[in-house]
Amino acid sequence: MLARLCKDGPWAMAVIALAVAIAVWDGLSTLSVRRDEVQIRLDALARVAEARTSQSLRSIDAMLRDVATEYDSARSADDPDLRRTIVTRARFEPDALSVAIVSPEGRIMQSTQETLVGRMVGNRSYLEFFTVHPESDRLFVSEPVVSLNNRTVVFAARAHRDGQGRLKAIMVSALSPGLFNGIVEAARPSEPSGAISVTNPDHVILARAPDAPGGSAGQSLVNTPLRLAHLAAGRPNTMQEGPGAVDGQPRMIVFRTVEPGGVIIGVSATRDDLLQPVMGHLLGDAICALLAVTVVVAVVRARAHRDRNRRTVEAQMLRARDHYLRVLDDMPTLVRRLDRDGQCLNVNASWRTLTGIAADQALGDGWLRAIHPDDRDALAGDGEHEYRLMRADGGYAWIHEVTRPLKDQDGHDIGVLASGIDVTQSREFQENLQ
Repeated sequence: MLARLCKDGPWAMAVIALAVAIAVWDGLSTLSVRRDEVQIRLDALARVAEARTSQSLRSIDAMLRDVATEYDSARSADDPDLRRTIVTRARFEPDALSVAIVSPEGRIMQSTQETLVGRMVGNRSYLEFFTVHPESDRLFVSEPVVSLNNRTVVFAARAHRDGQGRLKAIMVSALSPGLFNGIVEAARPSEPSGAISVTNPDHVILARAPDAPGGSAGQSLVNTPLRLAHLAAGRPNTMQEGPGAVDGQPRMIVFRTVEPGGVIIGVSATRDDLLQPVMGHLLGDAICALLAVTVVVAVVRARAHRDRNRRTVEAQMLRARDHYLRVLDDMPTLVRRLDRDGQCLNVNASWRTLTGIAADQALGDGWLRAIHPDDRDALAGDGEHEYRLMRADGGYAWIHEVTRPLKDQDGHDIGVLASGIDVTQSREFQENLQ
């Protein structure tokens, strides 16, 4: 078996390596194609959510800019005409629950809800942001909070500065969470593990579908590995893979940063769901590779078994031949064995004793030295012959010989076997009678 493995090892290992390489290559290609397909689909869903979010925020931002322009034109913040203008403008934004003009100190100077005018907004993130960054020209989007009317809202705010660049007021709109909920529900992936989230620039969840423990609105996803990787990439759109921030499962997630506002869309699905459609194909590749390995091993074992049988038969034939040669060697007749070319392969003991020629000296053409020169041509062919054979004492003995063809186990001629007896006395007796 070891010898067969040494002989068959190179080609067997080559076939196995080729089968495994093809299976691995096909599996990796399938995974790569599936991965690209999923990335394209997740990115398409993220684009849909991005487009709707961007459109809504741009419309809100345009409204806040219009309110700022009207505020500059008004006689004062409490001008009734200013309020009517704000109320009229807000009616065109169904997602805007209210619009207000807030002083740098946090007092509501004007609002579409008249009961709020004069009240302090309290500790609001947009007030803190523009106090620290009065020069910022970005649309600020807050985390979900409870408004002064005890409603959960998301604030969109824009700073308004005077001619010297100092913070003059903050234009604020309270947005309905339904704006973001509708966006994530419409763009949610179809996989069982599919999820989509909208977070503000500080990575606080504004909406997520489906809602899950650790992933509901208002919870922070800051410092999660995939979001840090997205920010480190320095691009508005990236694809990341790793443990999800909410459920910890390995996920493929597409991030898109939306302007204005810096809102981040994240669309994802677990790797298990993404790979499920191709598992049958991968299993088929593994089975094919296993079958190839099995076939190769079976062939090697079969060849090894055949070799063992052949060696057994050869050993048996060698033992039979040795026995046959021993029998021939012990026979009283003169026996010699020739191949198809007339070359001597063996002479028995009787022949060697009579001629005095050693076995190795009789091999090949050596046996012909004992044949009388006038009789050598008579030995050609099969049948019966009489010829003179030189004895060890230098005299000649008359030999009556019978030759028969030898055949192998397949019936092919492999030489002749000649058996002779000393007829010298008989021949001399006949000559004396004559």
